[in-house]
Amino acid sequence: MSIMQKLLGVMFAMVLVTGCSSQQSDADKDANGDGSGLSGDGSTMGAGDRDGNWGSVSDQFGNIVYFEFDSSDIQPASEEMLNAYSKLLKSTGSHATLEGNTDERGTREYNMALGERRGKAVADYLTMQGVSASQLEVVSFGEERPAVEGEGESAYSKNRRVEILKR
Repeated sequence: MSIMQKLLGVMFAMVLVTGCSSQQSDADKDANGDGSGLSGDGSTMGAGDRDGNWGSVSDQFGNIVYFEFDSSDIQPASEEMLNAYSKLLKSTGSHATLEGNTDERGTREYNMALGERRGKAVADYLTMQGVSASQLEVVSFGEERPAVEGEGESAYSKNRRVEILKR
């Protein structure tokens, strides 16, 4: 990482810390839904910087892990974000709640179990990166808290998710 990239990262973090007094909604943090946020060289610039600022990681990477239909497999597009959260959690000792969600298809019972599997998949990934299991809490909401109302793949794809929240 070049010195210029590091300086820009530090300046960005300072602006966030000093200039932002309101919170973004979870939908605004990752409106494009792709979990991207890599610096030009693929590093996780900002992860754990400035006393492990949770907001800077969330602003850079979002806080939502998306899943394919009827799956709890972590997609490669989410790995950089999860790596940034693992660095943050390890360096600060912070705790996170992993909220598993599904789309509306399937029975309520099935969706509660699927939301739990998704949350546990994220927890397993983070613990494999060195985060203590005691720092993580998994909660399933199944289909009860849709991010987007409606039917069709565009709505369903936004509802198949795990939200990573600081607790």
